[in-house]
Amino acid sequence: MLRCMREHPNVELARRAWDAISRGDAESLRETMSPGVRWLATARGTPWAGEHRGHEAVVDMLARVGEVSDFFQADLVDVLASDDRALFVFHAVFRLRGRVAELDYLLLG
Repeated sequence: MLRCMREHPNVELARRAWDAISRGDAESLRETMSPGVRWLATARGTPWAGEHRGHEAVVDMLARVGEVSDFFQADLVDVLASDDRALFVFHAVFRLRGRVAELDYLLLG
């Protein structure tokens, strides 16, 4: 007999966060983030590179990605989670200042 296993609660939380980002739903995204959220974007040469601390800084940084990109698409590939962390694996394609980049990303939360 096969049993269906539930996903780890942090996988479910990570997927809710991803869905909120995909919809541009800043309020729902804020609800999924811890108060001390810190996002370090290592995309050198982009307007969103650097360290972003706190809900508002992260939401502002994500909005900036959409505002300055000529095109941006990110697809969630997988989420891995433990009791303490979640790892997003995603593929992104974007066009910025006429240049196209296609990259695989790991986002540790």
